[in-house]
Amino acid sequence: MAPISSRRLTRVVAAAAALALVLAPAAAAPTSAVAAPAAPSGVISDLVLKQLIKRMTLEEKVGQLFVTQAWGENATNPSAADKANNQLYFGLDNASQIVQKYHPGGVILFQNNNNTNNPPQIAGLTNGLQRAAVTSGAHLPLMISTDQEQGIVTRMHEPATMFAGSQALGATRRTADVCTEATITGQELRAVGINQNFSPDSDVNDNPANPVIGVRSYGSDPALVSSMASRPR
Repeated sequence: MAPISSRRLTRVVAAAAALALVLAPAAAAPTSAVAAPAAPSGVISDLVLKQLIKRMTLEEKVGQLFVTQAWGENATNPSAADKANNQLYFGLDNASQIVQKYHPGGVILFQNNNNTNNPPQIAGLTNGLQRAAVTSGAHLPLMISTDQEQGIVTRMHEPATMFAGSQALGATRRTADVCTEATITGQELRAVGINQNFSPDSDVNDNPANPVIGVRSYGSDPALVSSMASRPR
């Protein structure tokens, strides 16, 4: 693989930083912790981004290109089992230390990592992660993500709103219902500090023998999947 140029790295990091600054939840940390101010209407100006990137180290720039995982239901005091997994993969005890050392652009939450047990716990974890991010390195907030597709792929469970999966929605042909589901899901994720959702699954289910997609897809018709996965107008 050819080495990435400095100019291209700057463009990629700028895009990641802009997204993080615009989408970071207000409750995650005091705005004073983020040195670069946002332009009016939530748009980050080129000048602000250039100033932000100029003060970043190479390690911080590279870190912004990565989304990592971590184990534990909070950012600083994981269980013995979660601590062991963090040590195994990162050589560190907890999620806060991982963010402070490696400066990732994002962290993805998984149920198997003990990250998504209930909404209050998730909110505590995301606030701890953001606190670690904005008080270290480039002082940039994180993109915190998960896979809340609904149906069989759901990370945050009740009392969050549970919806039918994509195949069931696809069978209705009602794109407005998809928009309603996505809006409610997004609002609930943002309320607990998750600002990126890897959803919906936009695959076309054209291979019945594929066990990975199945009911996660809106259907086997490309036109239907496209209409359901894109924002209704």
